[in-house]
Amino acid sequence: MKLKMLEVFMKSKICLIFMLSFLFVLAGCGSKAKSEQAIKEDLLNSPNFRMCEGSVVTNFSIVNRITEDDIGEDTVYVLVDLENEKFMERQTYKMDYTRYNDGWKLDVVEPYQDYENPTMAKVKNNPDENTIIDLLITRSNSEIDDYQYEHHFGKANTYFFEDGKYTYTIEEANLDADNNLFDCKVTVNREFDLVDVTETDYLQLRFMTASDYEYWNWIIEKKEILSLSNKWKLKGAWSNSNIKKVIVFDKDYIVESDKFARIEASALSESAFLTGKNTGYNIVFWMENTSSQKIETSVECYDQFIRYTLSPDALTCENEKLVKLAD
Repeated sequence: MKLKMLEVFMKSKICLIFMLSFLFVLAGCGSKAKSEQAIKEDLLNSPNFRMCEGSVVTNFSIVNRITEDDIGEDTVYVLVDLENEKFMERQTYKMDYTRYNDGWKLDVVEPYQDYENPTMAKVKNNPDENTIIDLLITRSNSEIDDYQYEHHFGKANTYFFEDGKYTYTIEEANLDADNNLFDCKVTVNREFDLVDVTETDYLQLRFMTASDYEYWNWIIEKKEILSLSNKWKLKGAWSNSNIKKVIVFDKDYIVESDKFARIEASALSESAFLTGKNTGYNIVFWMENTSSQKIETSVECYDQFIRYTLSPDALTCENEKLVKLAD
């Protein structure tokens, strides 16, 4: 009987030791810090990880790690390289882990600047034409709005790029991949009802990001209008709204940029009323609501007239809009 009781006691003791050992193993598993592969998966699945569509991870490494088992904290600094068809990118992140009863959990993921391995990108290709033109349109519209606010206290009613009435060519494209810079010349042909305008701009673009939380994109670093030329389309007869006055142009006037910003009665070959009277009237392209007196203007002022006028399609006679008569 005693022998049997001793045997039962020994079996119970063995089971107890086995259970304690199993619990110790479980506890040890829970306290073990995360592996590099687990940290990589945590980063890729984090909403704070910035990854462009089409990019793949080409390198992941831990550059520094501070594990404090006694207080259950683990701070990991990682470097990740990515690449897509447009550019290569390096990002650095700080990841904070805390140990809970069920193991280590990721609390914080945030970008940080590692001065030995700085966040950077290296562009591989020129920006596409749509990107170039979209940036040019945005900057052009902003310039026109700025001019209108300064001179007319309001936004423009029309823009140089509008209504699909323009064509463009891109020339002298040059990519400086080492510095993420691209420059080119863009020539735009714009058709209005009264005038055709050709403008050539110099653009310098930089591939950059505004912050660690934003994607890399092209922005305009520098823009300059190199040339501006135009051809007026005035030939024909024009009348005002009450059909009492008719103005006749016998040719399409080409106004040079160093001449006049307005076409005046002195530039007309003929002015006539349906009543037969030959009294002349000033013909003015509406600009800044100023008087209709003859103004000799500089190239800069003329360029502003062509580039920034609220309504380049408006031709007026004594402040009344003229309408071109059918041929």
